[in-house]
Amino acid sequence: MAELDGLRAVAILPVVLFHAMLSLSLKSAAIHGADGGGAGAQVSSLTGDADVFRSPLGWIVGHGFLGVQLFFVISGFVVVLPFARARLLGDRRPSLGRFYLKRLTRIEPPYVIALAAFFVGTLVAAPENARLADYLAGLLLMTLGAFRSRVVRRVLSVPVVSTVGGACYTIYLLHFLMVSLFGRFIAPFATQSFELNLLLLALPFAIAVTFACLCLFPLVERPFMHGDWPARLRDAVRTRSLAPLRALFA
Repeated sequence: MAELDGLRAVAILPVVLFHAMLSLSLKSAAIHGADGGGAGAQVSSLTGDADVFRSPLGWIVGHGFLGVQLFFVISGFVVVLPFARARLLGDRRPSLGRFYLKRLTRIEPPYVIALAAFFVGTLVAAPENARLADYLAGLLLMTLGAFRSRVVRRVLSVPVVSTVGGACYTIYLLHFLMVSLFGRFIAPFATQSFELNLLLLALPFAIAVTFACLCLFPLVERPFMHGDWPARLRDAVRTRSLAPLRALFA
């Protein structure tokens, strides 16, 4: 579909421009950082503090990374489309085996080629940063995901992991509020060591926030996972009784 390819162009071009501008800012700061001036300020572009991204045009360029989210939307639409056609238009239902094989043969070979190109390019341009283990890890993740999906499925099916994933929307909605409210009580204990702060403060704090969100999941999200909750709510209002709502919190 030509319009989808056009939408992909709308998604990828801002990403390329954002990375190009960010790379120029970082390299300029590395070369002229000693001047104490504007080049050094450009390094913090990712946080929105860079002078180069403060103009209206800079704001637009600085949000070019949002093209990645657009790619996810497009991918979700494309993946679901054959099944939606089968369901809604009566088209032939696609074979799951062929569907996954097509996804595998479409996505993974370019990934391997790009991974190899990155490694060779790093060897040429900055050999001190060419760590083979990083690229082998990428291949390992691809292998586990594409060729050993049963292993990944078992890991993701661990009760703790699946429970957190099942409540991810509640965590997404509430975690930042909790971090903002209670983080102020933990901040005074922070040290100058990133590693200590991560292990002794941030990680336990994140676990506590996640647990708190899990406790709120039955109240915030679970009731609305029942498709008949509007009807039950109407019944509760009409009968002035909470009995119709009990099943939503069971």
